[in-house]
Amino acid sequence: MSPMVLGLAVGIVIGVMDFSLARSFASLVRPSTMKIAMAIVVGGFLVRLTAIGFMLWLLSHATNVSFTSACAGLVGSFTVLTLLQPLKVFGTSGRAGKQASDRR
Repeated sequence: MSPMVLGLAVGIVIGVMDFSLARSFASLVRPSTMKIAMAIVVGGFLVRLTAIGFMLWLLSHATNVSFTSACAGLVGSFTVLTLLQPLKVFGTSGRAGKQASDRR
């Protein structure tokens, strides 16, 4: 397997893990206490940033993985998943609104 393909695959895996961690930290937020919600969001961001920084540091020292491809895979996969999330939310809310109007 070429270093470029391996780097791209590793970057995509890191991007998917980052996105799923972001969603799991966001699910912990409850609107009742704003200070705790802010602490969870900032703490989750710092945990994710530290983990990604450590993984990228390890990849930069690896000889059989293309670091540039890993970064491109990370940014690309996280961007695609982030852009698909509102489309999925709007799609389900549109269907729920249509079902509610059909019931009347």
